[in-house]
Parts: sequence; structure tokens; C-alpha cells
Amino acid sequence: YLAACLHRLVEEQNGRVFAVDYLEPLTDLTIANLTRDNPRLLEGPRAIQVATRDGWHGWPEHGPFDAIHVGAAAASVPEELVRQLKP
Repeated sequence: YLAACLHRLVEEQNGRVFAVDYLEPLTDLTIANLTRDNPRLLEGPRAIQVATRDGWHGWPEHGPFDAIHVGAAAASVPEELVRQLKP
């Protein structure tokens, strides 16, 4: 749901959304929900990208990013994510 909302916020500015989860069943659910609701969100050059990976490491090959949303509780901000933000 959040990936679709963020996509709607940034699509007119040619923004991109990258959704990451550590658990494959959750990324599978994300893809299934997006496919059911609006498959267009997963198509084309501005498609939402979904991956199963450790979110604390981010997705550096697609950065730098304007913003990074972390949906998990943390005692501190992972420095690796900070380094992936635009200056």
C-alpha cells in the first residue's frame, strides 16, 4: 500500500519508488497487491521496483535518493542509508 501511495506522490515529477523487505512472503504480497490493484504500477521505466533484501543496507545501486522511508523501529539511523541520500 505504501509503495503505491508513494508512487502516486512522485510520478508526476518522474520519481521512482523502490520497495524493500527482508521477508520474501512480504515482497510477494506487495507484488500481488500491486498487480491486483493496478498492474501499471509495475510496468515501464517508472515502475515500482520491489526486492527482497536487507533494508538496513538500502539499495545503493539505484541511489542516490531524495528520501528513504524506513517502516521498522530502530535505535539509530543506519549510516549506510544516510550515505545513499542525495546531498
